[in-house]
Amino acid sequence: MKGSDSILKTVTTVAARLAPEDLRPGQDIAVLTEILECPTWLWPGEVSGVRPDEPVRLQITGRGSGRPLRIKAVCLPFVLVSRIDGKFRTLDVRRVQLVKLDRDFAKLVRKSLRRHAGAQTPPEA
Repeated sequence: MKGSDSILKTVTTVAARLAPEDLRPGQDIAVLTEILECPTWLWPGEVSGVRPDEPVRLQITGRGSGRPLRIKAVCLPFVLVSRIDGKFRTLDVRRVQLVKLDRDFAKLVRKSLRRHAGAQTPPEA
């Protein structure tokens, strides 16, 4: 593994956006962005171009953005994933933008985060 660690430090990979129909069990993915919907009546002031009965959609980068998740099952629009801590989470692809991670990168991140599990880290969103 030491050899691959040194290779990963010199090679840059790119996380590719995934369409929902391209999701497959076993893939290493991460949540790139999340979409939050707020009722218009919660929004301060007037929102131009938005009807009063239509929610305001915000695209955010969550705290767990970039953390590797492994797809266990797909039943669109839902995806069951396992987290680094072994717990499971269901994602709704209508509310998240997913990216496919390089397998070696995901493996290195999992190994590094597990090694430092005693350190205080923010929970995955």
